[in-house]
Amino acid sequence: MANLIIKRALFMFLTVLQDSVIGFITGTFIVFLGLYTVLPLSLNLALVGYEKIIGVASGIFSFAYYLVISFLTYLISVFHTGWVGILPIYIFIVVGIMSLVYWLSFNKQ
Repeated sequence: MANLIIKRALFMFLTVLQDSVIGFITGTFIVFLGLYTVLPLSLNLALVGYEKIIGVASGIFSFAYYLVISFLTYLISVFHTGWVGILPIYIFIVVGIMSLVYWLSFNKQ
């Protein structure tokens, strides 16, 4: 419950500041704080048992992550027409493909 209240308060705060530089900087800070907190933690959990080669393995995982992100960003730039509905459709398709791959990978086991 407290988490929901904090999220709503943060959303209201950012909504008020959305047209200002401070709002932009605050929103960017929150996004990157989450991004650069989650990525190292997920790499740490993914590499349990590979402590001897953790540097190389984390480099490979990071390279693959940024390669996928670059490809997806390139794809949205190709499909961009200026219509606001393209991004939700694109996200829906990407999430559908990711869900299908996830389901197929665990269905084999």
